[in-house]
Amino acid sequence: MKTFVTRIVPVILVLTMLFGLTACTPQQPTPAEKPQLTVSQSPLRCELGQSVTLPSATATDSTDGDISDSITVQVFKDNDEKFSGKGNVTNTFTPDSVGAYVARYRAVNSADVYSDTKEINITVEQREPLPEPKSPVICKHQRRARHNA
Repeated sequence: MKTFVTRIVPVILVLTMLFGLTACTPQQPTPAEKPQLTVSQSPLRCELGQSVTLPSATATDSTDGDISDSITVQVFKDNDEKFSGKGNVTNTFTPDSVGAYVARYRAVNSADVYSDTKEINITVEQREPLPEPKSPVICKHQRRARHNA
């Protein structure tokens, strides 16, 4: 009986501790539990002074269904936020300088679980100035008289 107690009791204690630890550890959502976000991730290009049209996005969740109204979009340049809005509608913004921008989309469900972030790269270029028009040069051609001999 003494052998039974010395062998079984430690096993029971270990199992109890393991069960107790897993019962208290918060579970991280699996990828299947995260909201699924869909947005075109094609890079965008524009010239300085032109507005950029950002694509709208959709999001679904296995529990909440369509959660597209929870999508946010933010546009950054050098970690400085230039625009923010709802990502389930078409947004436009006008960049204030040339360079690389990034639009970031995210959705959140009712359990405060966020989707993966989707990014769209935006390149803003300076329009090449048109060459200065040159004044026309008017040449006056004189005809030489032919001498017939």
